[in-house]
Amino acid sequence: MDRKTQELLASSGWQNYMIKRYLHKQLSGMVRVFQGRYSSYITADQMAEELETINKLINNMEIKFTNPSTPLLEQSQTNNINNLQKQPKQINIRVADDINRCHARVWGDANHLIYKLADGKLVYGSQCKRTKSQGSQYCAKHNRKLTHEDWFSEPSNTMRLHFLKANTQLLN
Repeated sequence: MDRKTQELLASSGWQNYMIKRYLHKQLSGMVRVFQGRYSSYITADQMAEELETINKLINNMEIKFTNPSTPLLEQSQTNNINNLQKQPKQINIRVADDINRCHARVWGDANHLIYKLADGKLVYGSQCKRTKSQGSQYCAKHNRKLTHEDWFSEPSNTMRLHFLKANTQLLN
């Protein structure tokens, strides 16, 4: 490809033209398919009107291209995005029934690391919600690494300190 062709293809005018052409082709094709399959809902005249509206919208579109080396966001927007990224990921896990539930102690909800029961006993973390692996007391993840010990045994002093320190940091 010669330099002139490369410059033409890299120009925003050419990219703008190609995007608009692509949108026109896809949307008009969709309207035509819809009219063909559901002719009782949309007449040929209505289809022509829709195609004309699509043409007007696409022709009046303003498409802007930015240089990737220029900053796209203001500092305040960047801070908001960083704050969103710091939030824990939400993972949907089906909770196993009590008989088949993994025996591992997990960190649990960050707002409730330590629970105090009515009798004054402290409960550290929560029980893993995953299903046990076949022939094991733990799920596949906790078979590999049991970070916070077994849920059904008393936590070691080290583990208690670990949870207490994290809970204190959350409260401050």
